[in-house]
Amino acid sequence: MSNLPEIGSFHDKGMTKVPSRWRGACETEGFCNKKLTGARSFSQAMKQRRENISITDDYDSSRDYEGHGTLTSLTASGTGHFVSTAIIS
Repeated sequence: MSNLPEIGSFHDKGMTKVPSRWRGACETEGFCNKKLTGARSFSQAMKQRRENISITDDYDSSRDYEGHGTLTSLTASGTGHFVSTAIIS
């Protein structure tokens, strides 16, 4: 999942509490909010292969610096805008 909570499309203003059945995990708390309910990095295999990554590098972070995950999540969520009349059950 991409994680850019400071971008308008991912703001959680006006959203109610996250339903308990949504089981997102957030490795870095500042990367999540009521709309972005999970943020994880998947770099363990690269580390095991001893590829050249560092803790400050994009690949060791759940943030989406290249934009692919951001586009994908916006598409999946229907433009990334919260619809106040949506029924979430």
